[in-house]
Amino acid sequence: MPCGSMRTHNLISGSSPMSQTSLKSVSFAISGSGGAGVMTAGEILLMAAAKAGYYGLQTRSVGPQIRGGEAASLMRLATFPVHVHADAFHILLAVDWLNFDRFSGEIDLAQGATVITGEDSGELPEKVSRTASNVIRL
Repeated sequence: MPCGSMRTHNLISGSSPMSQTSLKSVSFAISGSGGAGVMTAGEILLMAAAKAGYYGLQTRSVGPQIRGGEAASLMRLATFPVHVHADAFHILLAVDWLNFDRFSGEIDLAQGATVITGEDSGELPEKVSRTASNVIRL
């Protein structure tokens, strides 16, 4: 974690409507510059999951800058109570790549991960392009 960074955790619980044959857990990260809505997006997804009956964990990481610094919302949603993140993330939503390198040690992507990013966001960082098999540019 970058020097001067802050980290907070949110935990939700519910009773899941997912069947036993469905995916049991999904981990995703949202990264971007501070003030770009990264934390708000993570909180909305966490609340929506809780209302749908899922369990979830969110870790919020931000740099020391008030605006424009690095920001990441690390999430795990599951059909069971979760207290830790998975070893790797299945989905990465990159609002921009400006400060992604500051979180590259925290955001390990699962082999075959899906990356969602902007159409004009530029080249994917090497670490991301090595593991992501599905890149969606919006």
